[in-house]
Amino acid sequence: MRDEPDHDQPFGSHSSPPLPGRTLGLLDRTTERLFRWVNILGVCMILAMMALTTVDVSLRYCCSRPITGTVELVEFMLVIAVFFGLAHTQRRGGNIAADIIDTLLPKRIIRMLDVFTGALALLLCVAMAWSTFGEAMDPNAQWDTTDMLEVPIWPFKLLAAIGLGLLSIEMLVHLMRRVFEVISRPDRAA
Repeated sequence: MRDEPDHDQPFGSHSSPPLPGRTLGLLDRTTERLFRWVNILGVCMILAMMALTTVDVSLRYCCSRPITGTVELVEFMLVIAVFFGLAHTQRRGGNIAADIIDTLLPKRIIRMLDVFTGALALLLCVAMAWSTFGEAMDPNAQWDTTDMLEVPIWPFKLLAAIGLGLLSIEMLVHLMRRVFEVISRPDRAA
């Protein structure tokens, strides 16, 4: 028997049911696949960070020959790992959710509060993505490089903006899901 998710949990705290309708269902399935592949890329970056760090430390202690710029490379891979994992983590309900007042209010009110907080979270994610994209595309910042390897920083700011944009898309899909739940279950308010 398959376990059904509890739809009365707070915003972002469970694996989500599919969106209703043909177009919304297609959007839901497409974003699911996209987020999964982007997350796999982030996981690959974590593996590459571990391998690079292991080789660097081994060469440092065995041969006194560390890899130049390992810290900078690991920092860049960390940007990809973190920001490319955000949307998938939100999709799976892996982000932290505090449910302090959930036991005190009726479920209908909690669902409406979830819609409100979901809208605020979406606005915040869009603002962060827009700001990060602006930082990446700033002509003055295009010349910023790392100290040791002199790698340009703007492409990694752009990757962070893309990750935040994907999180914004997931927040929008999740918000739409919550709005449908509020609309479709008015009689089940307790």
